[in-house]
Amino acid sequence: LKALAQGSSETASFYVRQGDERVCLLRENSSQSIRHHVDVGDRLPLQRGAAGLVLLAWSGEPGEVFDGIRQDGYALSLGDRDPDAAAISAPVFDAQDSLIGALTISGLRSRFTTEAIQRFRGLVLQAAARLEQEFGRRARPGQAGKA
Repeated sequence: LKALAQGSSETASFYVRQGDERVCLLRENSSQSIRHHVDVGDRLPLQRGAAGLVLLAWSGEPGEVFDGIRQDGYALSLGDRDPDAAAISAPVFDAQDSLIGALTISGLRSRFTTEAIQRFRGLVLQAAARLEQEFGRRARPGQAGKA
């Protein structure tokens, strides 16, 4: 998370699903003075925000939105939970292809420009792949080119 926060200059977090909520399990705050703020242990809705959408999508939630997220391999939210916040999130799986959680970069919506989103997308997908390797997961066919 520290490397992801430093590389993006935004906040990096890891969320897990608990029932109908997501919980911030780990967090490395941005060094920027104005940043997106959530505390470790905070519970947030699943239906709003990139991490929640990722957790729903890879928990089998039906629908076009979730099909698109699964196809893209990540979720982006621009003001979904908070009008001034934005986030991009990718799923993290273990060696048995079970969803562990959602790795997320979040920050101020004004800093999530088109260029920044593309850069953050690559960073979060690469970091998720590295975490999965740590958990013993092999790359899935077709996933290598997503980052």
